[in-house]
Amino acid sequence: MLLVLFLVNTKSRATAIQQLENNFKSIDILINNARIGPDIDHCTPSEVDAENTLSLNLSGTVLFSE
Repeated sequence: MLLVLFLVNTKSRATAIQQLENNFKSIDILINNARIGPDIDHCTPSEVDAENTLSLNLSGTVLFSE
């Protein structure tokens, strides 16, 4: 089963978790390949870019993985 979700979206995370619970007893391996880095080429990222980066790379990943 391939599961695609939008980590920063609460409803998308909840739907993905429900699909996993309906189809599997447990998860042996979770590969998280989500990341963005729009500010990589900038010395000073914009506030919006910094918030988006943290929202996906940190918050969304932690909230889904937990």
